[in-house]
Amino acid sequence: MSQFSLKPRSGPSPETTSSLPHSQLTQHGPQGVIDELHEWCFSLPHVDNEPSGISVPGSRALVMHEDVECNH
Repeated sequence: MSQFSLKPRSGPSPETTSSLPHSQLTQHGPQGVIDELHEWCFSLPHVDNEPSGISVPGSRALVMHEDVECNH
C-alpha cells in the first residue's frame, strides 16, 4: 500500500449541514477542477453517469454496468 502525507489544514473548516445527507456548503474546489474530474470519471469503461439515489438533488453517481464483475 502506498503512503503519502498531507500538509495540516490551515484556516477554518468548511460550513456543513447538520442533517442527512451531510453536505458541504462552502469551500468547494474550483469548477474547472470539478469539471475535469467528472469528465475523467464518467469516461471510465463500464461506468454510467446517473442521478444519485441517496444524495441531494442534482448529485451525480458513478454506476457500474450490471454485466461487469466487480466488488459490490
